[in-house]
Amino acid sequence: MIANDLFGQSLQRNQGETDNTFRVRIGQEITRTRGTRAAIIATLTDLTGRTPTVFEPARSADTGGWGSQSGGFYGFAYGGAGGWGNLDMPFQALVTAYRPAGTGIADVGGWGGPGGYGIGPIEYGDEAMIEGSVTDADIYAAVAAVLPTTAIAWTQISN
Repeated sequence: MIANDLFGQSLQRNQGETDNTFRVRIGQEITRTRGTRAAIIATLTDLTGRTPTVFEPARSADTGGWGSQSGGFYGFAYGGAGGWGNLDMPFQALVTAYRPAGTGIADVGGWGGPGGYGIGPIEYGDEAMIEGSVTDADIYAAVAAVLPTTAIAWTQISN
């Protein structure tokens, strides 16, 4: 009831999640920083266990600059490898989020793995069978939840 009162349908209990674990997640959501680059990074890292890449075209620390030696955060400089910036794209970011490193479905082999027909257990499966799985929709919703209202995050999801 607490999660529903505070977050509506945006924060649901995971399958098999204990009361204490759910309370901890509710507390994290209440105190979560929102509206910053750091908020996007922290939220996606908490959700997936992997740090995303955030590139802001109007941020010189991401793009480097003319004649710079190190170019800032990513070490870019004119003529070096990196991203190009554009001041006509304020309040926009290119986010590459990474899916969690999956462990598969317990006790089930798959194509090209240690199992197979007549060798070990094999069955058809889907994401619902993986406990604690994070869907692409969860990742998009997490970015939208912490993004400032007037900002745009062009989000790519990768393995």
